[in-house]
Amino acid sequence: MKKVKAVKVIKGRDVIIEEGAIIGYPKTNDPIILEDGAHIHSGAIIYSGCRIGKNSHIYHHSVLLENTIIGDYTKIGALCMSQGNNKIGNFVTMASHCHLTSYIQVEDGVFIAQGVQTANSKNMGGRLHPNKRRLIEAPKIERGARIGAGAAINPGVIIGQEALIGSGAIVTKNIPPFSIAIGVPARVVGEVPIADRIDWDLTFSKFQNKGEYYVK
Repeated sequence: MKKVKAVKVIKGRDVIIEEGAIIGYPKTNDPIILEDGAHIHSGAIIYSGCRIGKNSHIYHHSVLLENTIIGDYTKIGALCMSQGNNKIGNFVTMASHCHLTSYIQVEDGVFIAQGVQTANSKNMGGRLHPNKRRLIEAPKIERGARIGAGAAINPGVIIGQEALIGSGAIVTKNIPPFSIAIGVPARVVGEVPIADRIDWDLTFSKFQNKGEYYVK
């Protein structure tokens, strides 16, 4: 068995680690970085190499495997799983019982509702099946997109900026920016109204003006 040293944890100011959280599960020798105001709730498990951004929350019994990188002011709900080597942006909200497959990219301001599932290989199989070394094609969710409860996002799919995916949809192909897609398989049925789109400059200035505790 490969020996791994105790994981170094680098903590910023005002970091909260609740009783029962496991910080530094030793999968690699890389340190964990918890930036200012990060809050790790009871039961959460954070593997080595993870980075949790400023004022972000990891809620109860969520698991972040190695090298999960999370931006600032992001909330990961209870009982979620990051399969590792993922990059999650700033101001992301992910509700409970979600699964982020390895190497997925989730950009700033994305909303992911309960029970969303993602996959990263079109050639699925267990350890005993042929083609164990499968090609990884992780999805990408561009900034401001919204994913409805129970949706599934297939390998290699790109969800465009501020696209809206309906609950229970199975997304098998790319969804253009600002599109509304529903169904099995998901199909584009409309466009997000101008009034419902994010004013990025205004939004970020509001957060900055309200200070670092705005999302506490």
